Amino acid sequence: MNTRSKDSILPNVKVLDFEPSNCNGLDATSLTIWLRLAPHVTKLNFQGMDNMKRMELVVQLNKLLEMDPRLESVFNRIKRVHVCRRGDLKSPKTKSELFSKFYDVFVKAKLFPK
Repeated sequence: MNTRSKDSILPNVKVLDFEPSNCNGLDATSLTIWLRLAPHVTKLNFQGMDNMKRMELVVQLNKLLEMDPRLESVFNRIKRVHVCRRGDLKSPKTKSELFSKFYDVFVKAKLFPK
C-alpha cells in the first residue's frame, strides 16, 4: 500500500465487529492492516473473542506499537472499544490487567464494559 496516498481504500467502513465464528484467528498484524485500509473506523468490538485470544491480541498489539511508534496514530483514531461482555471476565484481576493492556494501545478510546 502506498503510504503517500490520501484516498481511503475502504472509506465506508466505520466499525470492525469481530464475530465469534471468525475472530479467534485474528492477530495484531491483520487488525493493523484492517485499520490502515479503513481509516474511518472509530469503533472496535472484540466481544466475540474468547478471553485468551483477547489477551494474546492485545499483547501482540503492544509489541507492534513498541516496534513501530508510528502506529500510535492509527490506534489513536479509535474512540470506542468493546473489549468483552459483562459476564466474560469473572476475576477482577484478569479484568483490570486486560483493560490496562487495551488502554496502553488505544489511549484515546473509551473501553466497555466497565
